[in-house]
Amino acid sequence: MRKGNLVKRIECIPDEAYYIPWFDTAVVVTDPYATIFTKQTEEGEAIYSQERIVVDVLVEGKILKNVPTEYLTKYSKI
Repeated sequence: MRKGNLVKRIECIPDEAYYIPWFDTAVVVTDPYATIFTKQTEEGEAIYSQERIVVDVLVEGKILKNVPTEYLTKYSKI
């Protein structure tokens, strides 16, 4: 996945820990980069952290930042 690719959101992700809104198609506007996600308790204490590969995507005129690549699939042909 790279900048300029047309992608769609994967329909069902088991144990989805990070919310991104549903969309049918989007355009990747950044090359992949790494970021850290931290799962926290209600008190704000860290349970665990994990590094994920993410991209920013353009959906209906809005940019969604830090979208994990495992939530997306690339269109191969239209």
